[in-house]
Amino acid sequence: MNFVAQLYVTVFFIGKSRYFPGTLGTLPAILAYLYLLNYELEIRVYVTLALIFFAYICISFLYKRNIFVKEDAQEIVIDEFIGYLSFMIFFELNIYYIAIGFVLFRLFDIYKPYPISLIDRKMKNSFGIILDDILAGIFSALIIYNINILYVSVL
Repeated sequence: MNFVAQLYVTVFFIGKSRYFPGTLGTLPAILAYLYLLNYELEIRVYVTLALIFFAYICISFLYKRNIFVKEDAQEIVIDEFIGYLSFMIFFELNIYYIAIGFVLFRLFDIYKPYPISLIDRKMKNSFGIILDDILAGIFSALIIYNINILYVSVL
């Protein structure tokens, strides 16, 4: 069970990379997004919720087994994967959405503006590890949505 949980939370051990594990851990979420576009929104939401639930269980399990000792260990990148996927599933296939969403998400995840920083500082548990990335995703989605509205209104 340790191996499977580590495989999942490190996104096939991408999180063990010495360089930019969070960014590298977000990249496979693009592939998951492209795959999930084959399904209706309802299915995409259910799959994302299942990924969140399984991530919470695996992260909690690994911390209880002392596999990870640092709070929000950098090897755990499933939160970045889920954070990106959690908002992209609501957007249609568009290379600009994919790219802008990726850059915005990484910026929000790295710089953690309020209230993301509050969650990151105060919630030192498995749920907090995931929640700050979901908030970064929500911020990214709001910006993409507003860019889309501006673009459509100009046309």
